Amino acid sequence: EFRRGSSDLSRMADAAPALSQATIDLINTRVTGQFAEWKQTGTPEQKAAGADKLRRMREEPEFMAEQMGKFGKMFNDADTNGDGKLNLEEYKVFNAAAKVDAIANNDWTEAGDHDESNYAILNSVSAEDGFTMAEMQQIMGPWMAKMTELKNADEAAAQ
Repeated sequence: EFRRGSSDLSRMADAAPALSQATIDLINTRVTGQFAEWKQTGTPEQKAAGADKLRRMREEPEFMAEQMGKFGKMFNDADTNGDGKLNLEEYKVFNAAAKVDAIANNDWTEAGDHDESNYAILNSVSAEDGFTMAEMQQIMGPWMAKMTELKNADEAAAQ
C-alpha cells in the first residue's frame, strides 16, 4: 500500500521524539509576544483569512500537502550547502521567502526581525547546529496550537 493517509501523518508525528520542556517554554514565550502583536496589528480580513487557512490545513489534506510542499521548496532553496538542515544564515533566506509569500497572500506578518529568536527555538530541538524540515514541523505543531489557544481564550474573554 502506497497511499499516505492522515493516519500515516499522525503515526509520523507520534514517532518524533517529544520536545523538551525548555523548547516548549521558548515556544510559549515567543508565541505570547507574537499573539499580542497580531491582536493589535492584524486587520479583521487578515484574522479571518488566517483562521480559514488553519481550518483548511486541518480539514483538507490536499491543501495541507500544498502548503507543506511550498514550505519544503522554500526550505530546500534556502539550504545552500545541501546538508538537509538550515543554519542561521540559511534560515534568514528561508524566512525572507516565507515573508514575501505571506505578504503576496495578504497574510498577517510580524514587524521587526525575529530571525535570531525563531532560529534559537528551531535549533533547540537537537544537539546539532541547524534544524531539519522534520524538526521545523515538530516546532510548528505546538507553535500553532499555542497561538490557537491564545486566540480562543481572547475570544472567550470578549464574550
